[in-house]
Amino acid sequence: MNALVKHKTINRLVSISLISQLLISQPVWRSSQREFPTAPVIEGLEWGIVGDLSTLSIFVLLLCLLFKPLNKKLIIALAALFFFLILGDQNRLQPWVYLYLLILLSTAGFRHEKSPDLVLKTVLLILSLSYFWSGIQKLNPFFGIEMFPWLASFTGQAEFLQTHPEVAYCIGITEALAGLSLLFVRIQKIGSIVILGMHLFILISLGPLVHNWNHVVWPWNLCFAGILILLIWIKGEKISFQTSLFKKVYFSICLVLVGLLPLLNLAGKWDHFLSGGFYSSVVSDAIFYYHEDDRTALPKSSKAFQFYNKGTQEEFVLLDQWALDYLDVPMYPEVRIKKQIGKKLCNCVKRPVAAGVRINYKHRFSGESETIEIPCRDL
Repeated sequence: MNALVKHKTINRLVSISLISQLLISQPVWRSSQREFPTAPVIEGLEWGIVGDLSTLSIFVLLLCLLFKPLNKKLIIALAALFFFLILGDQNRLQPWVYLYLLILLSTAGFRHEKSPDLVLKTVLLILSLSYFWSGIQKLNPFFGIEMFPWLASFTGQAEFLQTHPEVAYCIGITEALAGLSLLFVRIQKIGSIVILGMHLFILISLGPLVHNWNHVVWPWNLCFAGILILLIWIKGEKISFQTSLFKKVYFSICLVLVGLLPLLNLAGKWDHFLSGGFYSSVVSDAIFYYHEDDRTALPKSSKAFQFYNKGTQEEFVLLDQWALDYLDVPMYPEVRIKKQIGKKLCNCVKRPVAAGVRINYKHRFSGESETIEIPCRDL
């Protein structure tokens, strides 16, 4: 299979996966008739029916892309619409949206008719660095005692893994090294076998036979596994990297975005979802607390996630769990988003003096967590 055919196939795979994931997570893409608050980039942005029409347009463009996978105008228009919708709600900036757009935009970044191999090299770079940082992000105490034992519970070793977090550290290191190995022709296949095994593990764990959880990432795992097989295992010219690639503007942009900027996340200066931190367990979670008299003031969809503190008049709603259930995607995990959501909920209650948000902030290196309480008056 030549490079041009592979390029077309990758774009079609991404388009199919995007269509399926948008359908699964359609509540987050609604701009009108929505109960979970939006978190716009600029306060006050509300797209309403225009946002809904934009979402519909994205579906149309993705369908067109299946028939014209190398059409630059379609891809640029698609990226512009996603950018527009993300401005209206940062919860839409899911890691799969971010990476899919970088992959698709590689079509517009090079003259694919003359050098489709440049696109394939850029796509492999994006995958390689994504896996690398995903592994690095798992090197924290929380992943070893919270997320990994839960993910691996189907093996019957959850209790063992909780008491031996060093196993999770080995998993993170292995994933990071496997990601880097994709950059070297001699060991690409070895690294891809490890990563394909990781995708299989995630699909089994999150799939219908085990946890049946976070359905939106199922197609993402299948898509990336398919791209990896296409790039590494399907016959064609071997993908190698030369220093001359750094002269290519789009290649360098992807290197910075996916390879260098995630380093800032370790210091809290770059977002988790843009840094491979999807399953790292180091992201913060939050609750919105309020007076019991305001129970009915909150959206009905939050009812299953409302609880009370015994012996007090305080109740609270689990924001992250509510978001995942209602939006069918995880809430964007940055503290600024929790505060935005809390501020909008404060406007719903009649007793804002008794309401606010509590954010459980995790410290990656110390393994400690602290609760930050922000009352409505300070949001």
